[in-house]
Amino acid sequence: MFLDYIHEYFKFMTNIDKPSLLTKIYGIYEVQIEKNSPVCLVAMENLFFGMGSNLKVYDLKGSVSSRYVSKGKFDGSKTLLDTDYKLDRNGEPLPIKSTHMEYIEKAIKTDTQLLASVKVIDYSMLVIIDEDNFLTRMGIIDYLRIFDFGKQFESLGKKILKGTTPTVTEPEDYKERF
Repeated sequence: MFLDYIHEYFKFMTNIDKPSLLTKIYGIYEVQIEKNSPVCLVAMENLFFGMGSNLKVYDLKGSVSSRYVSKGKFDGSKTLLDTDYKLDRNGEPLPIKSTHMEYIEKAIKTDTQLLASVKVIDYSMLVIIDEDNFLTRMGIIDYLRIFDFGKQFESLGKKILKGTTPTVTEPEDYKERF
């Protein structure tokens, strides 16, 4: 979990020379209510702050395998996935200024290098499009999961049972796909 690489994370995040799209972690708290088991709560940067109400939200992993929200199930408030993004955009990229694109590309490269080095997988790029105010915001989320024995077993099981390339892959492969 995150505590296994917390020192690398803070060293990386305090380096002002490196751009980053990792959503910032402000604190981790263990809370126990009465006799229930304790749970960990993570306080993170809110990417939705200041955005309007007419939003399209995409959770992108760089995979199209089972990454689609059925239009029959979509009610406008659900987070859409990779295939939805491709269909909605007709294969066209978001219009982003070249200076911003350079920052994004550099941030993705350095962020994914860090995540691969500490064996993190299953992270996503959250892309929020505010259609009323013509704003786009993005950040890398869900980067708390390490490629451990359980994830290795899941990957192997999916490969054997489904006969396809698993969506759960080694950290270096995940970085390249992302």
